[in-house]
Amino acid sequence: MQDIIEENLELTLGVQFIASEFTVGKYRMDTIGYDEDLETFVIIEYKRDSKYSVIDQGFAYLNTLLNHKANFVLAYDERYHVQKKRR
Repeated sequence: MQDIIEENLELTLGVQFIASEFTVGKYRMDTIGYDEDLETFVIIEYKRDSKYSVIDQGFAYLNTLLNHKANFVLAYDERYHVQKKRR
């Protein structure tokens, strides 16, 4: 399912695909994308079980993104061969 979503990310969600299984610090995020209209990174996680606290994980990922934004910008730059500036 992850492969299908990543291959069609721009078509279905209007988000550019950046990376799969992206690791920053102690976290490994399933899919990273970038929404050009909103100028923001998008983190997609896939769950098999409904017992896991997705809210806690979402806050942890948001904190990771805010504290390590340069890692996300670098991944975008490497994927699309551009120089996106940190904001």
